[in-house]
Amino acid sequence: MLTEMVMNKPLTSIKELDKNDILENIGLLNLGPARIKCALLSLKVLKMGMVEYYASKDPESAQEIREGSRLY
Repeated sequence: MLTEMVMNKPLTSIKELDKNDILENIGLLNLGPARIKCALLSLKVLKMGMVEYYASKDPESAQEIREGSRLY
């Protein structure tokens, strides 16, 4: 589902995605903590991949994503 959400979108808009965007997309807003963690795992991995990408291109943007990646 996350792949479909981010396909053909610029990285600048992808880095703005947050917990609420993911939960709204899957249609489940009232989950327990363990299930939320599972639901957000793909977003966390995507953002960490973006940090790696930006770290090689633009270290300042990588730091912004790191700081904004606190999902819980």
